[in-house]
Amino acid sequence: MKAKSNSVERQYARLLDMQAEAIMTMSQEELDEEIRESGLDPQEFGEEARKVVAEALGAHNEHALARSRQTHHEAVTSLKRVRLTLPTTMKDKLELLKACLAHHQYLKPAVLTGQHRKLSDMAPSDVDSLLRQLQVLGLLKFKKT
Repeated sequence: MKAKSNSVERQYARLLDMQAEAIMTMSQEELDEEIRESGLDPQEFGEEARKVVAEALGAHNEHALARSRQTHHEAVTSLKRVRLTLPTTMKDKLELLKACLAHHQYLKPAVLTGQHRKLSDMAPSDVDSLLRQLQVLGLLKFKKT
């Protein structure tokens, strides 16, 4: 049943592609005449077509956003499962993060963004998340100097 459905979907998509190609070869006058012959006003048809396309794009973007949120949620959940013994105070966590960034200097631009100009500006949950990510990447294992 699923294979038949995919075949119909492919045929429908091909038909739409063929129609789009035919429309693309028509002049604006020919297109307007074709629309009039079907009993529609070209301007109203164009406005309705734009509305349908805008709604379809909006629905697609909402679906993409929902997928992105789900992926982010799964990544955060996965990070929270990482067994990690972090310092308990924010001061000690920031010291660990500073030591890691001093050792891996190439990370500093990625960590300090427009959102966080200083490490002390970071929320405790952001520091914890960043330390977990660094642990997963194996970057918390370094010799303190």
